[in-house]
Amino acid sequence: MFSRLKPQRGRIRVMKQFLILLLVVAGTHAFFPVGETTCNPTNNTCPCTPLTEGTVYIQVMTNASGRELKFLKVLPNGNITVLSLKKEKITMTDKEFNNRMKFIFENGTLKITNVRRNDSGQYSIEVLNSNGVQEENIHFTLDVKDKGKVEGVETYCDGRQDGAQCYGALGGSVEIKLMDNTSKIPRYHLLKNSLKILDVKDNIALPNITEYRSVIFPCTGTFRLSDLSRNDSGNYTLQTFDSDGRSTGEWTFQLFIQAPVSSVLLVSECLSLGERRVSCSSERGDSPQYSWTLDGRTLTDAELLSGDDETNNITLKQHVSGRLVCSVKNNVSNVSKEQKIYICAVILLLMVGVLSALVIFLVVGIAVICFQKKKQNNKSVKQKEEEDDQVERRAVVKVEVEVQHAQVKTKKRSRHTKPTGGDCLYATVHKGDLSDC
Repeated sequence: MFSRLKPQRGRIRVMKQFLILLLVVAGTHAFFPVGETTCNPTNNTCPCTPLTEGTVYIQVMTNASGRELKFLKVLPNGNITVLSLKKEKITMTDKEFNNRMKFIFENGTLKITNVRRNDSGQYSIEVLNSNGVQEENIHFTLDVKDKGKVEGVETYCDGRQDGAQCYGALGGSVEIKLMDNTSKIPRYHLLKNSLKILDVKDNIALPNITEYRSVIFPCTGTFRLSDLSRNDSGNYTLQTFDSDGRSTGEWTFQLFIQAPVSSVLLVSECLSLGERRVSCSSERGDSPQYSWTLDGRTLTDAELLSGDDETNNITLKQHVSGRLVCSVKNNVSNVSKEQKIYICAVILLLMVGVLSALVIFLVVGIAVICFQKKKQNNKSVKQKEEEDDQVERRAVVKVEVEVQHAQVKTKKRSRHTKPTGGDCLYATVHKGDLSDC
């Protein structure tokens, strides 16, 4: 009976090993839940990039039977042994990985759960045979990415040209292309202000002073520096060497760290004559540059009363309305704010007031003209009547004078002759006329 069970146990064990090996070697997330990563540093020089709080499988060999192993974290001040395997007994020596790391004998795979940000860094795995002779020394980089969280702005720069200028965001990360291919470069150094911060030999990064903040990607010739601070600004020099240690090239680039712009504030107000003053500002950010657009196009001189489209304060003319956008940027970030603006109400009221005043003045002017004209007409009639009265009075006075003169003359004549029937005895006065009877 026991002899029958042994083959079954053997088949079950083989099947178990096959399934585990299939899952690990496949190297695809199709077999894993989201947040699990597989890496094989033995045939890939690119960093292993798991997510925080996730799980990473690192296959270092196909079978660990009869092998000894040391898993070390490489630091500037020396290596730290994380895990050791001897005679199929595992010893954990780093408390940072307690209850988070496991070694799978069947396929020579390291499993790290609940991955943390500070797990990032350079690692070395020493593989020895049963006699303690080193068979292999595997180096790889663990570059932990934050799950669903943006730590800062990430920028890119081509540092292959001598004198290149690169920019990084404060608190963010920068990736700098150092060279096209590192496979044919036996050794290279990266120095910051004459201080060596990176030493790579045969695509293996040796300890550096930036610890987990820096990562080299030998497969792409790219260097990444994370959690940037002001102190990271400076001059960087890349030196390359051949297998005998002779210099084969050297070039420099500059790195500038800037605080990214954020939280743009756009404020506008109407002025007394209907113009609109608009100001744009950012809560933080180094060397901000401003630009303005109206309905998707650049502002023109016909729309700007003062300022220009590269300042943070502008004054718009009375007729301007539409979708106004202020953009603020520097070398590491770009943000914008939009506001719908209308013609200021004060100008409408002013126009209505001016028109009303014109109508009132027009009506009053017409009324005054009519009154003056009527007054002049009345004055002319009255003056004519007065003149007629004066003429009539003068005529009456004249008649009276002539009558009196005639009477005096008649009296004198009567003293000498007797009046005849043809003589006038009286006179009839007509207006403006005197006739004899």
